[in-house]
Amino acid sequence: MNADRLLTGYADYKLREALAKSDSFDMSYSRLDLNLAKGTVSLSDVSFSKDSLKAIAKKIETGNIDLRKVWKTRELLLDYIKADGVKVSYVQTPNTKSIAKDTAKKPEGVKLSGLQNYLDTIGVEKVILNGGDFSFRRLGSHLALGVGDIILGLGDFGYGISSGKFSYCDSLYDLRVNNLAFISADGLYALSADTLATKNSGSIAISSLHGRNTVGKRELSAIKGKIPASWTDLRIKHLRTSAINLARMVCSRKISIDSIFVTGEQLTVFRDNRYAPKKAFKMLQESLTSISTPLHIGYVDLSMPYLTMEILPQKGKTGALHLHDVSAVVRKISNAPENTMEARIRPRLGKGRGDLHLNLKNDNNCSFSVKALVNNVKGSDFESLLKPMFGVSVSADIKSLNSSVSADRHSASGSFCMLYENLKVTVEDPAILGKRFSNKVGLVNKLAGAAIHKQNPRKHQEEPYSCEVSATRDPMKNFGGYLVSVLLDGMEKTCLRELTYKEAEKLKSKGNEIKEKKNAIFEKVKDTKEKVKDKKEKLKEKIKNKKNSTL
Repeated sequence: MNADRLLTGYADYKLREALAKSDSFDMSYSRLDLNLAKGTVSLSDVSFSKDSLKAIAKKIETGNIDLRKVWKTRELLLDYIKADGVKVSYVQTPNTKSIAKDTAKKPEGVKLSGLQNYLDTIGVEKVILNGGDFSFRRLGSHLALGVGDIILGLGDFGYGISSGKFSYCDSLYDLRVNNLAFISADGLYALSADTLATKNSGSIAISSLHGRNTVGKRELSAIKGKIPASWTDLRIKHLRTSAINLARMVCSRKISIDSIFVTGEQLTVFRDNRYAPKKAFKMLQESLTSISTPLHIGYVDLSMPYLTMEILPQKGKTGALHLHDVSAVVRKISNAPENTMEARIRPRLGKGRGDLHLNLKNDNNCSFSVKALVNNVKGSDFESLLKPMFGVSVSADIKSLNSSVSADRHSASGSFCMLYENLKVTVEDPAILGKRFSNKVGLVNKLAGAAIHKQNPRKHQEEPYSCEVSATRDPMKNFGGYLVSVLLDGMEKTCLRELTYKEAEKLKSKGNEIKEKKNAIFEKVKDTKEKVKDKKEKLKEKIKNKKNSTL
């Protein structure tokens, strides 16, 4: 007599009987196998459903179970559960055309079909669960997750709620995810990585991270309701955090990381400003404090070989600023009240180097300070930005630019000093210049007339010219536009010469002369029209008299 076959038949009958009586869920399988010698239990072609959730697996098996002990003690202890060919899905089937297009090139094994406000489908080639009690919960409703291979080891993991208090038991875990992919609920943003690896109280390491918008640059603003929008393409080689307890962080719903190190490849940001904003922009601090989850990141170190910022204005062509060898250090990132975040960004522009210091405080006025220092930059380095957007070409040797500004959500003020030589401004398209600076007619006229100082200091053996700058914030412009308005004020005061009384009189006289010439031409045209009219009247009269005489 085969004990395995006898016990398998009995267990199969009892399990099917128990499942038939259960009203909480539906489960079926094609075959159950017990192996007393190996201590394994396996189910084949398993199907499970509960409410809108459905799951199937080709095979589920356990290992190292003392079946005789289980029979005697009526306690089931599992060393591990192995599930192959697992597919979990929800009944809802949203429109996933944009997502399907984006995931068409994913490696074989990723079977992400779509999402709405819930996690719709997870495609998994293999899942291994080692250890004690484990339960999977959907942790967010606005992301879809697709993986090609997950290997997760767990031990002593558990949490619960008792009398309104949350209790947690530290876990032992070893997690590695290959071919990771996230897509936002609206399908407009995707994030993927080759690998993600972490183990208990260790660092998180991610390789080949790629974040991008799934639609075209100019499509994004239209989809979002014809508003200014930023399209992004971010590629990172490696991202590594300091040692953290990931499971504890997830359960406590607090993000706390001592340090993050990022080695990038490239970042392209396209800002579409063709449409007027429908609501005021938030300050950076307001965006940070709007995050409900407690957040604290002590230190972020980032390096990026290439960074391109493209801007499409309401009127004009797309301009671009190309930076390289960008390094950034950000300290004390937190949404706690009165926290002050510090940032230092050092990019290269051409052969020059820039250095930007930012301090942003989470107070009611969103106070912040900026210190900017630029050395050895050529005016031609800005050609790709200024010419298409403003119709202006600039050539100059900018030895240094030094500015320090204090500001809040309402206004900004500070100092500005720029040392330069051989400044020359060429207006390629006065029409574009006038449209882009319609609120600065004086600036347009001066640039069009090239009424500029060619150098600072303006004379030899003279102190460099420095000035006080100020700007009032326009809530309908973003944070970057706010900072640029301060720099424009300093450049206008430094580069554009003040008109003397005699120069102003000459311009006025020249304007009157042009006006008189226009009036003279108008009068001449008017007289010509009158003469032509008189000739036509005389001709008509002559023709009429000739007809009468003939009759």
